[in-house]
Amino acid sequence: MFRIDIGFTLIFFAEAAIKIISKGLLHNNTKVVEPYYKSAWNQLDLFVVTVSMIDLSFIVMGIDMQQLQALKSFRSLRGLRPLRVISRNEGMRLVVNALLASLPSMTNVLLVCSLFILIFSIMGVSFFKGTFYHCVGDFSMDDIVTKQDCLDKGGFWRNMNAHFDDVLSAMLNLFQMTTTEGWVDVMNAGIDSVGIDMQPKYNNKVAAVTYFAAFMVVGS
Repeated sequence: MFRIDIGFTLIFFAEAAIKIISKGLLHNNTKVVEPYYKSAWNQLDLFVVTVSMIDLSFIVMGIDMQQLQALKSFRSLRGLRPLRVISRNEGMRLVVNALLASLPSMTNVLLVCSLFILIFSIMGVSFFKGTFYHCVGDFSMDDIVTKQDCLDKGGFWRNMNAHFDDVLSAMLNLFQMTTTEGWVDVMNAGIDSVGIDMQPKYNNKVAAVTYFAAFMVVGS
């Protein structure tokens, strides 16, 4: 695998060197062919080749990249190599250019979605703040009503990972729910919630289903 890595790196380097010699790096005497560095795709190629050569030079010199905290990122930047395929495939270039051109419109959609999540997060904080805590312990929960009951029996009063104690946490929670991953557990916690420092009770607030169902319709 190491030899293959060296082989591809040298091939990429030779290709970039030939293009730079033939076209010129920043300028040339002909107006037919633009200089190498004037193309954004060539800039990407040169960046990938430079990163690969730096990483290869450290390996050849016997320097352990794991011991150099500041240079560890060079290994991850080698993952940009597949992007070189884009510059050689016209279809993929059209797709990438279309995606980049759509970013301004996507920003507007992102702002609207963020506004909806913010509105629902504020509602969630007002409905469920501090109510997702529950008692954890090796004893029966039938007699546990408040936080003090839990502590008196030697239990632990813990909060759920997904909660509505503040707006930021609520927004992150709702954003995760838009992926439809684990949203049922959050909804059940809201339905069972009783109040601050109160042990959850099964199906205590059935009407809370309305809040979560409305958000899933809008958010998803």
